[in-house]
Amino acid sequence: MEDYRQSEEYCRYYSKKGWTEKRVGSTRVLIKKILWLGSLIKIQRCSANTPLVELEKLAKKNRALLIVMEFDVTTGDACYAELEESLSLCGYKDLNLFFSPTKTTYIDLTKSEEIILSSFDQDIRKSLRRNLKKNISFRLVSHIEEFYSLLYEAGHRRNYFVQNLHDWKDKWGSFGNQVQVLLAYLDEKLLGGNMFIINPPIACGLFLPTTEYGRCNRIAATLVWEGLKLAKKSGCTLFDLDGISDERYKPKKNWRGITTFKRKFRGREVEFMHPKVKIYSRYLKPLERLGLFWMFFDDSWGG
Repeated sequence: MEDYRQSEEYCRYYSKKGWTEKRVGSTRVLIKKILWLGSLIKIQRCSANTPLVELEKLAKKNRALLIVMEFDVTTGDACYAELEESLSLCGYKDLNLFFSPTKTTYIDLTKSEEIILSSFDQDIRKSLRRNLKKNISFRLVSHIEEFYSLLYEAGHRRNYFVQNLHDWKDKWGSFGNQVQVLLAYLDEKLLGGNMFIINPPIACGLFLPTTEYGRCNRIAATLVWEGLKLAKKSGCTLFDLDGISDERYKPKKNWRGITTFKRKFRGREVEFMHPKVKIYSRYLKPLERLGLFWMFFDDSWGG
């Protein structure tokens, strides 16, 4: 399954931020030139079949300062141990910087709605039954801008970062109809929304903001359930809830509540292999020790 981070649409957004897309085998590679110094190479959710020899040639051609790779390979995959060994022999090591969730939970959509529903935690099922008795209506939004004000307000209220509207539209608008936005209302008052990508055979959750009124009505579980049903009807066999807490990386406290909520859907948890880095410039060693590599991938920095 191709992760949406390996899609043409996703790379199109980064091209507006000064990155160039290249192909190494079937893997999409992002390259950003740093004036006078060389370049950065970033690869997100690539497959285990990414040809490392060809990647090395690309790095030398572009005078790479470093390569950061995130694999679409879990610690439970048959190829995991062999891939770890191959990367180590090629000079890659673990990196505690990541751009994609390092652990997530998958909901199997091949089962009937009744079986999926029965697998949920009792609290989730109780919340769904309670909301089923209310006059809650749902509306699919055709323009994602309608969703942004809800997301921004929820981010401000709960103290998490939200991109500015222009960048946010550039990033998710490029996916067109693959991005679905579902809004929930009760007595014409907005409760919250669910935004996710549908790209059969997999769908992936992106944002699930709620209003205070929606939080009081425990709308989040209902929005997830409605999103699962829409993804299933669209031909998806798997729904990625897009990230849970990963103890390998000292997760932030606010991830504990999110993780507890997502685990109540009783999906299959997977843990991705560590992001990898290969450093070509010895001058970057101090920045690595100080944990400052993130600044190279801030889109407001660099040439």
